[in-house]
Amino acid sequence: MDVKGKILVVDDEEIVGNSCRRILTQDGHEVTYHISAIEAFKVLEREIFDLILLDIKMKEMSGVDFLKKLRKTSKDLPVIIITGHATEENFYATSQLGVFDYVRKPFSPHELVEVIKKCLKSNRGSLFQTSSDRGMVSATPQEEFHFLEESWFQVVNAANGNEEVRVGAIVPRIEKENVISFKMPTVGSQVYRGLPLAFIKGKKEDQVIHSPVSGKIVEVNKKINKDSLHLLWEDPCGEGELVRIKADNLESDLKEAKIRKVVLAISDKQRLNEKRQQLTKLGLKVFVLKDINILTNSISLMSFENSVVFIDTLSYGAEGATAIKRLNEEFPNIKVIVLADADSSCEEKYRSQKIFYYAVKPFADKEILDILFNAFVSKKGKIESYANINKDSKITPQWINKLAITTNQKKKITLLVNGSVLLHQGGLGQKLMEKFLEGQYLVETSRGAEEINYKSAEGRTKISREEANCDQLLILQLEDRKQIAGTLEVEEGKKILHVAQDTTGEKTTLLTIQENNLSSNPLDFDERILEGLAQKIFSEMVASDQKRKATVNATVASDKCSCTCSCEDQEMSDLTETEKVNRLFKKLDEFLVEYKEKPGGLIPALQVAQGLFGYLPKHVVKHVASTFKKSYSEVAGVVSFYSFFTTVPKGKYIVRVCLGTACYVRGGKQLVDELQKQLKVEVGQTTEDKVFSLDVARCFGACGLAPVITVNDVVHQRVKTSQIAAILKEYREKEEHVNEVARENAREVAREEVRGE
Repeated sequence: MDVKGKILVVDDEEIVGNSCRRILTQDGHEVTYHISAIEAFKVLEREIFDLILLDIKMKEMSGVDFLKKLRKTSKDLPVIIITGHATEENFYATSQLGVFDYVRKPFSPHELVEVIKKCLKSNRGSLFQTSSDRGMVSATPQEEFHFLEESWFQVVNAANGNEEVRVGAIVPRIEKENVISFKMPTVGSQVYRGLPLAFIKGKKEDQVIHSPVSGKIVEVNKKINKDSLHLLWEDPCGEGELVRIKADNLESDLKEAKIRKVVLAISDKQRLNEKRQQLTKLGLKVFVLKDINILTNSISLMSFENSVVFIDTLSYGAEGATAIKRLNEEFPNIKVIVLADADSSCEEKYRSQKIFYYAVKPFADKEILDILFNAFVSKKGKIESYANINKDSKITPQWINKLAITTNQKKKITLLVNGSVLLHQGGLGQKLMEKFLEGQYLVETSRGAEEINYKSAEGRTKISREEANCDQLLILQLEDRKQIAGTLEVEEGKKILHVAQDTTGEKTTLLTIQENNLSSNPLDFDERILEGLAQKIFSEMVASDQKRKATVNATVASDKCSCTCSCEDQEMSDLTETEKVNRLFKKLDEFLVEYKEKPGGLIPALQVAQGLFGYLPKHVVKHVASTFKKSYSEVAGVVSFYSFFTTVPKGKYIVRVCLGTACYVRGGKQLVDELQKQLKVEVGQTTEDKVFSLDVARCFGACGLAPVITVNDVVHQRVKTSQIAAILKEYREKEEHVNEVARENAREVAREEVRGE
């Protein structure tokens, strides 16, 4: 027989409160409803209830404040939260105040009845538990651990200008006898986020530990060396820390990093504290859940759909396997790790479910480190782009020896490449080119591997000549400086050139990548190192151009009049389609004459063509190919290779949303959602009236202005979703003005014709 109870409903939304009263009264419960939290407390002073159904967000008093006040006088009265605002902050606060369960708005009558039934059953007779023994409770370290893949950092000093962090890593074990060498940078060394911090050379496999922050090393853990690496596995977040770093930009590092949140489903009191402590010591933010029956609902409320869940077999037996089945049906991406003993009678039932790992006493032999590494670290192996390349080849299409961009301030930034470092279509070169193209930079490249001895008289002369033709010069080279492979050093040109008598080197920065001297291929780096190198080189080149506008559109429009009346649009509107196309081809040819003679001129030529036509139709690609004396298939291959180019028509105004990390964490994804809603198109599509196209890009190089969107050549910074409608309205009105002017011109022509008759 179902247990019936006396229930108090507190919710300042009348429609919700009255619905709860009606549903629960029909189910046989005695229900009192109050719209006022203060009035509800007065009722609690004179009446006894079996259960409170409480809203979390109320104007008069929040649900959290209500709970805090309630627990001063009634520690054990069960409370169920009904909410449409399931934030982490609310969850942390309420879970620690003894909440039985959570019901998300909107809810069905069945959902409400079932959670009330479960609560009343578990709180009668011998099943009664105190509020502190029920629900999900946060058990986190005082200072959180921030992870970037395998590496972590913990803030020890957040004072502005003196931000210092502890740094370490959670990596798979390597037996002592299999360790050949261990290398770490020294105090004073500069490290960069995503690039190597430490390196373990093993007999069977190597382990690279990437730095989670950029900054200068101020302290190295002297306890860690080749013979004492056991600390790295026995206490990785304690005595096994590697270094302390004074961070260059802690705010940026925190945005890139993640907190490792896990759910620990366990009810056995003796094991609870032990497992919670073991996981917390590994830098995890642990949420303990004792009631396995509310696991799925709790995961949903906390938005843990892609998280990791530990389930203790001794606590739940076969019931745990059933819970995993329900969990997988609701959240297929969740990773379930089963904690078991060797003699578990339910092993077969657990293994029959979709689980990430069945771990038998994983803390005893440190297997937990391997499990966490596989659960949280993305799999990015070695790049094979260089495998079939002859590193000594001088064949033009393979290597880039010079790369130049022009900023919005009309400054030319040149990257001079010393030797075979940047492959045109692969590895570091490809990643760097993608960043420039996605940031809408006009890029000029020169091909062929060229060695530069910048310390020789000839080398200094070349540098002096390059400096005279640009505003900033960077030299990129690969060299063996006896450091960890992939390490990057940034040096001032004046110092490394040892020139005092003239200005040579004042505009120059030397970027030196430590070659991989442990491989037959000196460019053999993992994908994360390549991504980190590309990002750092890109950042160095665009550092002075944070507010850059798209250069291509500005270049194409350079011969327009300076007024705001859209003269060219009016003039073009008077032409037939054939006349318009002919005029565009004539303008394109003016640019092609210049670019066809330049090494690496194909890509900027295609950028100009796309800027003129709005996209790259087949006949335009053929025209460019013919001008450059290349086959159509070769040029079409370049177009399809780079995501910046499009072969389908775009709208007059191309709206691009930056989804680089800084923009993403500050609301970039929400901007995309709002634009899709307002424009009624998906990313990559064009509105029916051909006015707007929606696109995304990885980085605009304007992280300090995040979140950023561009509309053609106009940059909109720190955009909020509430501003989207106004931004689109501005361009719609501009388009309507152009159309109205064109219509008025047509009417005037018609009137002139009538008068002439």
